[in-house]
Amino acid sequence: MRIERTPVAEIMQRELLTASAEESLRTAALLMRERRVRCLLVHPVQAGDGVGILTSKDIVQAVMQEGEDCLDELCVADVMTRPAISVQADLALEDCFQLMRSTSVRRVPVQQGSELVGLVSCSDMFAFVTDGVPV
Repeated sequence: MRIERTPVAEIMQRELLTASAEESLRTAALLMRERRVRCLLVHPVQAGDGVGILTSKDIVQAVMQEGEDCLDELCVADVMTRPAISVQADLALEDCFQLMRSTSVRRVPVQQGSELVGLVSCSDMFAFVTDGVPV
């Protein structure tokens, strides 16, 4: 199978770190630092809502605009992106890359139907396409 046609499901991260929409930005930021990740997924608050995503960039932007106190004053829902641009697990990497490129996102939640099953990032794609390339 050609790399470009490989389904996203083959390279996605399956261990998902999530945050509650109601928790403080500080709690979410500490989890991200502790686990050394750049984003947390946020399950929909209500039926019909899409999956949300909180990135390190969202937190930095909030602090730069609102000041450091916002870490305790704001919650995840105040700064996360919702709904996040997400893809289906069977989508080809090439198509996923084009979607990410055209929307300027670096990571997207992966769904199987309506179930959240993974996360794929540009870093995952880089690791996959360079696997086996001599250094």
